[in-house]
Amino acid sequence: MNTEQLAVRAAWYYYKTNMTQEAIAKKLNLSRMKVVRLLEKAKQEGIVSVHVKSAINNCLQIEQDLVSAFHLDDAMVAPYDRSQPVNQVVAQAAAQYLEIRLKSNDLLGIGWGDTIGRMAKNFNLPDERQINIVTLSGGILSNDIGGRLSTIFKGRLYMINAPIMASSVELSEALKQEPVIKDALDMAKLASYSIVGVGVPDRNASIVKAGYLSDVDLQMITSKGAVGDLLGQFFDEQGKKLDLPFHKRLINLDIENLRSMNNVIAAAGGTHKVKAVRAALTHRYFHTLITDEVTAKTLLSQA
Repeated sequence: MNTEQLAVRAAWYYYKTNMTQEAIAKKLNLSRMKVVRLLEKAKQEGIVSVHVKSAINNCLQIEQDLVSAFHLDDAMVAPYDRSQPVNQVVAQAAAQYLEIRLKSNDLLGIGWGDTIGRMAKNFNLPDERQINIVTLSGGILSNDIGGRLSTIFKGRLYMINAPIMASSVELSEALKQEPVIKDALDMAKLASYSIVGVGVPDRNASIVKAGYLSDVDLQMITSKGAVGDLLGQFFDEQGKKLDLPFHKRLINLDIENLRSMNNVIAAAGGTHKVKAVRAALTHRYFHTLITDEVTAKTLLSQA
């Protein structure tokens, strides 16, 4: 996130929501003096007059509305941008959010999928923070994203060195008891922050595109009432994880663990995902939502 964007956020929080400089510093992971300088910059550059003026001004209010409506810890809403795919817009916002939040020696848990993969290509760090990475799922795509991020953050990578789905329940259980995999799964539960994408049960779902589920599987999943998935695990309209046979063959963190973990972030955009995001919000799988302006407004209209 660049200095101007930080100045806009600091100004909005200070002048529109009456947050103290100390509270803003904590929220943006900055020193109080840095916040003072950002507020001064906002004045000097005309960002602040009587009103906070910026393209993201409306999004900041939407963020506050999302937090209130869905009892979130935080939210980040990316402005509408017709020139880019919505996944790219959300991925950029997710990278910016983590740039603010992550501190040296933090442990970041990562999911997989298109949005998370795009996010990994959008970091622009001005400093030398060392962040360690742990994958939340097995599979080549998850480990590729983890490898990219561990290089960017110059930290250690703890990965689930196995496919995301085993050929049998017995093999899955055996692999999850292997020390290196068990240790990674246990470590994932202790992550400082974790970020996951939210999928829907269609042919564009990451687990389908990766070849693990067929059209017949999709028909079975939707017939059971699935509206979305996290880490390849499908849930219904209430957000409850479905009892599906292939779930027992997955080699990843059980999504029920997300509910008791620290600072779980969901990055998802597009109105086709509203039902899935709404269900996941209902079951409180995550504490922070990063989405686009149109999706956020649609969610709020259904709150």
